[in-house]
Amino acid sequence: MMNNKILKFLGLGSAAILTDFFTSNLLFYSLNWSVTLCGMLGFLAGTIVAYFIHLRVTFVARNLDFSWQALYRFLKSSLLAAIIRVLSLSLLEWFTNFYGFIVLLLSIGISSLTRYLLANFYVFKKLPQPPEEKL
Repeated sequence: MMNNKILKFLGLGSAAILTDFFTSNLLFYSLNWSVTLCGMLGFLAGTIVAYFIHLRVTFVARNLDFSWQALYRFLKSSLLAAIIRVLSLSLLEWFTNFYGFIVLLLSIGISSLTRYLLANFYVFKKLPQPPEEKL
């Protein structure tokens, strides 16, 4: 069951990456804004898409509804995952002799695992079930 959730999370996470990529490029090439601003807006768009995909698919069994508080927690966890990606990229580049492709792959894996763990245990927490009424 846990492996199925992880595969859903990673598979559906690619939709967020594509949203990020296409939004960033669309803004950059159509509006001629700075690449940094477009990248930040693309990351935000991808994060919001990821939130709704994971709310409706990955953690659907938890029967959660949309909440601004959960979206805010997801944005915070995504920021932490982005920081961890930069740190892992830097550390792997500085302290290993791995090829660039391996460094990128490992850092994506580390940050994706971080995002999954935060989503599973922080953002989409299981809500306590109301006690059943006895007739």
